[in-house]
Amino acid sequence: MSTTTATDDGNNINTDGTVQMVKPQTLHSHELFLVKHTVPLAGQSELLQGPLNQFPQKTIVLPPDSFNKQMIEKDKVLEYPLSQRDPVGERKISVFGQLLNGSKYLFNTFSLSRIGQTHLLLVKDLMQALQYELSMPDFLMQYDMLLTHIPTVEDIKFLTDYKIIQGNPRAIEERESYKFITCKTAFVIFGASIVASGHRLADDYWETIGKQQGFTQHHRVHKLPQRLIKLVYRLKPSLNDSMISRIEKEDHIIPTKEEMELSKEPISLVSPYPTVTEQPSKEIKDEYLLQFSKGEHIMTVMPGQSINDAMELTAQFKVPKYHSKNSFLQATQSKSLDIPIGISLEEINNSNNLDASMGLMSSMTSFSNSVKGAAAGRANSNINLNNINSYSDNIESETTTAAASPNFMSSKPMSRMLSNILDNRSKKNDDNSESPATPTTTTTHSKTNSILNINGWKFETLPIRENAIQMMNAVDDTHTYRGLPIYQRDSLLVKLNTLTPNQIKEVEYLHDSLFFNTGIQRMRAMRKKKWGKYWQYKTGIPIGLKANQVKQLQTKTLSDMLAVTDTQEIFNEETNTDEFHTTRRVPNGNFLGFANIKTRKPPYANIPPEVLEQMRVNGNVGQHVVQTNTIADNDVLNDKRNDMEQAIKNEKKSYK
Repeated sequence: MSTTTATDDGNNINTDGTVQMVKPQTLHSHELFLVKHTVPLAGQSELLQGPLNQFPQKTIVLPPDSFNKQMIEKDKVLEYPLSQRDPVGERKISVFGQLLNGSKYLFNTFSLSRIGQTHLLLVKDLMQALQYELSMPDFLMQYDMLLTHIPTVEDIKFLTDYKIIQGNPRAIEERESYKFITCKTAFVIFGASIVASGHRLADDYWETIGKQQGFTQHHRVHKLPQRLIKLVYRLKPSLNDSMISRIEKEDHIIPTKEEMELSKEPISLVSPYPTVTEQPSKEIKDEYLLQFSKGEHIMTVMPGQSINDAMELTAQFKVPKYHSKNSFLQATQSKSLDIPIGISLEEINNSNNLDASMGLMSSMTSFSNSVKGAAAGRANSNINLNNINSYSDNIESETTTAAASPNFMSSKPMSRMLSNILDNRSKKNDDNSESPATPTTTTTHSKTNSILNINGWKFETLPIRENAIQMMNAVDDTHTYRGLPIYQRDSLLVKLNTLTPNQIKEVEYLHDSLFFNTGIQRMRAMRKKKWGKYWQYKTGIPIGLKANQVKQLQTKTLSDMLAVTDTQEIFNEETNTDEFHTTRRVPNGNFLGFANIKTRKPPYANIPPEVLEQMRVNGNVGQHVVQTNTIADNDVLNDKRNDMEQAIKNEKKSYK
C-alpha cells in the first residue's frame, strides 16, 4: 500500500512519484505583478513590444544549435543535451529542473519514480501557462527542441489521482494528448515566461545573451489575458492613446477587435480635490449677526468643513533607502548591478578578468567554478535554501497600487494633514504607534537588525524574528504597523544575499508603495468614521447610531424627540409680567411617519359617467378624459368627486 504525505509546500509524495501543485496565492500574486509591471510602461513601445494580448514581438534569441539533437536515442534520454550553457542561468535551476532562489512555476509539476527525481510537466499545462492558442502539434512543431514522452497507463492513473489530469474519464485512451517534457528544458527555452512574477533577464536562463541583445529587466515578458488588459487600461488611460497612435503610424501592427473596443471606452474621471462647503443654518447666522452687532466676532465652525480629500502626503515623506551613500556607485564601477550582493568584490573582479582574457565558453566555465566554490563556502552556514519564503512574493502580495509614498523610516515622528479630524485619543495612539524613532518593543522580533547589513547595503530596518518558535507563538503579530510582514531571520538573509542592486531599487519603491497605501487606508478608515458621524448630524439622528439601534430609533427615539419641549421665561417690561414661551418640534413631510405621500399610485380616479357625458356635450372629451385606476379607499378623492358632481347639478339648475 502506498502512503501519501502532504507537506507545507503543497507537494504530494507517493511511491509512484511526487506532485508539486501551484498555489492559488502564487497565481494571484502573479496577476498583481502583471498589472504593476505593465502600468508604468504606458507610451514606451520599446518596452511594451506590441499589443498586450499578444506575445512580445522581441524575445531572447537562443544561440544556434543550443541543443544537441544529433546521434541521440530519444527512447533513452529525457531531454536533448545542451551544447551551450549559461553559468548565470545554471545557478537559477537545479539539475533536476527545480527552480532555486524561491522562484515558482506557473504550472503543476511532477516526478515519476520510474524515471527519477527529474521534474516534469504536461505540454498542455505549458501551453496554458504561455496562453498559446494554437494546437499542440503546431506548438511542438514550432519548438522542435522539446523532447516529448507519452505517459504509461500507470502514469495516467497516478496523475489523475493527484489531480494533475482532471475532468477527463477517457484519459487512458487519450494518452498521446498528455505528453510530458522536463521542466529544465521548458525553462531553458521560455525562461521568465513560465515563472510566476518573472522578470526579463533576472528570471531567464540565457541572462548573459539577453544583456548582449539589449534587453533590460523592464521589457514585457508575459501575454496578458483580456481581464487584466481591461484593468490596466482603466488604471492607465494613456495606454489607449499610445495604442491608437502606434496603430496609425505602423501599418504592420493590426489591433484586435477587443483592443479597439477597449480604446474607445470612455474613462470616467473624478475630481481629486473635492471639498465640503457647508452652508450655516439660520440659527447660526442670526447668532453671528447678533454678536457682530455688539462688536464681537465669533468663529463659526461647522461639522464637515475640515474634511478635505486633498492630502499632500508626498511632500511629507521620502522613499525608504536600503543603500548607503556609495553603494550604487561602487556597483556601477564594478559592473555588478545585476550580480547578487552576497558575492564578494573579489569574486566579481576575478570573473571580469576571466571574461576579458578568455573566450565566452571558457570564461563561463571558470566563473561557474568560482561561484560554486563561493556557494560551497556559504553552505557551511547550515541555511536550507529550499525551505525559504520568497521575499519578492511577500512584497508583491502586500502592495496594490504604486503611488507616491510616505517614508515611515524617517527619524522624525510622522505628521499628516487632516489630523484635526481625528479624535484626541485615537490621534495620540496613532502618533505613538507611527513614530519610527521609537524602536518596536515586541518580543517576537529583534529590536536591532544590524545583522541584515550586507556589504554596505542597509536592511537593518526590516522586521525579523529570531527563530521559528517565536514566529509560531505570535499568531496576531504577523505584520508591522507599516504593513511589512515580520520575516524569519535565516530565510530573509538568504534571500537578501541573492538580490542585485537593480532589484534593490525596485524593492525600495515597492516598500514605499506599501507604506503609502497602508497609511492611506488607515486615513480612509478614520475619514469614513468621521463622515458617518457628520451625516448623522445632518439628518438629525443621534451621532454614533449603529445598525442594531435603528429599530429603537424608529419606534421610540423619534417619538420622544417630538415630545420634547423647550420652555423659556421672558420678562415683558410693557406689561410688567413674566411670559413663558414654549417651543416644540413640528414634523414636516420629511420626518419619518409624516410623509404626505400615501400611495405610489397617481391621485386620479375614473371620471363618473354623468361628468363624462357633460364633458362630451361641452366638447372637451378629447382634451380632459384620463382613464386611470380607481382608488376607492381614498377619502380625499371621493370628496373631490362629490364636489364635482354637485357643481354640475347646480350648473344644470341654473340653466333651467
